[in-house]
Amino acid sequence: MKIERNQIRISGQAQSLDSLRNLKEGSRLAVKITERLGQRQAVLDIGGSRVNAEFIQGVPKSGNLFLILDNKTGGTLYFRIADGYIEDDLMVELSKSTIINRNDLNKSIYKLRLFLKEGMYSIFMLNKTLLKYNDNFDKNKNVEKLLSLLNKLLSKGADYKNLILVAVLLNHGKNRAADFLYLILSRIFPDYKEIFKKDNITKRIADFIDLLNKSIFENDKDDKLEVIRSLLELTISDSKNDDRRYGEILFFDEHEFKLCRYILNENNIVLSLDLSYLGSIDIVIKHDKSFCSVVFYCENDDSIAVLKSESKLLESALDFDGKTKIHIGFLNNNKAVKKIIEIISNIELNNLIDAKA
Repeated sequence: MKIERNQIRISGQAQSLDSLRNLKEGSRLAVKITERLGQRQAVLDIGGSRVNAEFIQGVPKSGNLFLILDNKTGGTLYFRIADGYIEDDLMVELSKSTIINRNDLNKSIYKLRLFLKEGMYSIFMLNKTLLKYNDNFDKNKNVEKLLSLLNKLLSKGADYKNLILVAVLLNHGKNRAADFLYLILSRIFPDYKEIFKKDNITKRIADFIDLLNKSIFENDKDDKLEVIRSLLELTISDSKNDDRRYGEILFFDEHEFKLCRYILNENNIVLSLDLSYLGSIDIVIKHDKSFCSVVFYCENDDSIAVLKSESKLLESALDFDGKTKIHIGFLNNNKAVKKIIEIISNIELNNLIDAKA
């Protein structure tokens, strides 16, 4: 086996290495040098366990290190010292996938353990955990009621394009997450492009009235009145809850209306939805007066290729005044989450080591 000059060998009794047994090659590990036993020998603290290590190039002066596992042979693990990646660098890397500001992110480090413990690895779940939301949040029953109503109208033969207009009309201008969702969908799906051509409120109302007067209701006056009453109730009641920071938005995909989950935090948004031909997608949106970043986390590389083909349209749609700096990014969700888990593990181990110092 070739010996690298910056290689570190860690060996010892099986019990002392138990915490390292499941590490895979390429894994990054935070360690602290607790005792120097000579020019090349030292004792390392790794998450509370002490192990002996031999530094081929000599024990470094720094007490805190990140090691990368190169190889495992018998009871010996071979590492090399990672370049850079102090905790600040890790936090910068982590903040790219979150909508929480850096100051609050620093305060929420312990929440990251929950993300790892839950085992539901997605960008949406990461942000949900950091912002202290849980699955017991108050469901917006109005959204579920509207979802049922629109799908019922679909089953009666209503034109889905008109129903999309109804959904947009109920959300337009009241929910920034919905506005961004419909804007993005308008650049991905041809049907949604029509929605933004119909930006005159009078025209939208006329389309809705036309929908109600279609033949599906000609012989059912009570059903028509029930639809009108339900939509009015939804409009009036939702106007009192425009400051929701976590909820669901209606959108149409292929043959039915579905729910897109969202989280709002200041000017930042995370959307999570499932599209019939693109799969599950999480979208992180960061927006201010001069900058707009939209990053798509897709479940496979094929979906990334499809979305990339629409990137120019997305950029033009987001450039509201011709002065906004636009960034559109596309990442494989599994690869991104794997990297985030590695970052979280490093931050957590480093914190544990510092706490014991």
